[in-house]
Amino acid sequence: MYRHVDVADLLTQLAIPIPTAAILPMVTYCLQQHTRSGVDLQNCRLVAVGHRVVYVGNESKASLLSTLHKTSAVQELEVTRKWPHSIPRIVVFAIVFFHDL
Repeated sequence: MYRHVDVADLLTQLAIPIPTAAILPMVTYCLQQHTRSGVDLQNCRLVAVGHRVVYVGNESKASLLSTLHKTSAVQELEVTRKWPHSIPRIVVFAIVFFHDL
């Protein structure tokens, strides 16, 4: 069950990273509102969507963690892929360079 979220207000206040588990329901909610009631995402003051994808390499001991992160990152990408193309989507790959420190 979703509660009402003022997306414009929420997005202007987001200055810290939010875990995917918390943001994915909000993104899904926005998308549902967009398709059901014709909410114009352009008027939500959304300027971009950022994704952080964790990659630690296939040989790394941390590759299991990479798999856990990639699942949620792919879900995020799939949800926002349906948004208008005028909203940029930026993907940053977080690569573990110093995993053995």
